[in-house]
Amino acid sequence: AEEEAEEEAVDVGVSEEEEDDTAATAPETAVEEAPAALTPPMTPPMTPPLTSPLPAADARVEEEARPASPPLEDTLELSLEEQSVEGREEAVEEREAAVEEREEAAEPRTPPGEPEDLAEEDEEESEDGMDADAEAADAEGFLARRRAATEESDFPDEVDTPVDMPARTRFQKYRGLKSFRSSPWDPLENLPSEYAKIAHFRSLNASRLRAVAEDPNSAYAPVGAYVTVWFSVPAEYAESAVAKSAAGEVLVVGALQRYENSMAAMHYNVTRAKDDGDVIRSKDTLVVICGLRRFEAQPIFSEDRHQGDKHKILRFLPPRGSCCASLFAPVAWAPAPVLLCRRHKSGAMTVVAAGSCVGPRANRITLKRLVITALPLKLKKRKATCRFMFFNPDDVRWFKPVELWTKEGRRGHIKESLGTHGYMKCTFDAPIQHSDTVCMSLYKRVFPPYPEDPTVQLDTLGGTPKPLPALPAPP
Repeated sequence: AEEEAEEEAVDVGVSEEEEDDTAATAPETAVEEAPAALTPPMTPPMTPPLTSPLPAADARVEEEARPASPPLEDTLELSLEEQSVEGREEAVEEREAAVEEREEAAEPRTPPGEPEDLAEEDEEESEDGMDADAEAADAEGFLARRRAATEESDFPDEVDTPVDMPARTRFQKYRGLKSFRSSPWDPLENLPSEYAKIAHFRSLNASRLRAVAEDPNSAYAPVGAYVTVWFSVPAEYAESAVAKSAAGEVLVVGALQRYENSMAAMHYNVTRAKDDGDVIRSKDTLVVICGLRRFEAQPIFSEDRHQGDKHKILRFLPPRGSCCASLFAPVAWAPAPVLLCRRHKSGAMTVVAAGSCVGPRANRITLKRLVITALPLKLKKRKATCRFMFFNPDDVRWFKPVELWTKEGRRGHIKESLGTHGYMKCTFDAPIQHSDTVCMSLYKRVFPPYPEDPTVQLDTLGGTPKPLPALPAPP
């Protein structure tokens, strides 16, 4: 304890000596630093001006003419305002220069060696024809058709189930089929009102033979034989025909057999003439040349199936292979030649398909197919929980009797609804994979559009029909 007390006393003595030393040295540093702070800064010697000073009188006049300088703060504010105004003016000038450059770049420039008058004529011709916006819209429509055709080839007949309306309302005109080939479909069910205006044939071959037998003399003429045609027409018709024949134009004379002055549901077997990259949709307006007749129609294309009584519609004219074109047209007997042409805006026509007439068949069934798809969520052996086909349980119960199929060849059916978001439990004939797609096919019957004025197709060989003058009374 005594040793610890002595050590503490020694420490206290050392600390007191250190404090005395710092107190003695502090004033010396303050005294040494004070003179350095009070000494004025060294100023460089004034250099004489390079030019001689002005006389006193001139200096006085200059001081009187010079305005009083504003305070330093005012000068700073004025300079800032002037700088801001100048910056705005420069920005406006730069913007106007950029706009002028853009307008100059957008204006069509005359090529070297071409006068300005020709450039103006080209502009007028472009204005008379299709403008740039119309050309862009037409190109966009062409590309849209190409994209639609590509999508149809990749995902045939697939559609999305709407989210904002029930599926049973959206697809209320469709039904399911157990087998597309063998399932029954009544051909007289839900026919449109236009079917009351067309001719129906119970036996097509018998009707054709009867029409030929009734007037055998006017039906055919041997090839290479000279014929004499007697007809009774007004004098103006005869004069115009003689004038055209003398000018070198061809005079076409034809006779109509029985039933050929009636409208019917006609079908033509056609093949794409040339694949020029254009896409022909079903119900596009085309010019049909069948025998002596030429008229506009909107045909629908379908598969030419030789087995079964049902045929699936094609949304586009196939580039390869044959198909069946169906439309309402005047009666023609097989094998009359048929051409399908597309009329351009310039008036020129391009042949898009060629073939022959099959004949009138009002009971031919053309079906449109829709495929709605679902994705498997959970799998267990042959059972699967699927989603995204429907979005409410009422739709699942409504379409429960329709058969399901997958893209890998499995068959199944809906077992029950699961939850309130359209999930469903399904059972298949074999286990399926997560990469597979569950599909459901729905069908409805479709018909080609009926022409607004069928007399144009019946009374003309091309163009708009003109009223015929009254024939003179027979003697």
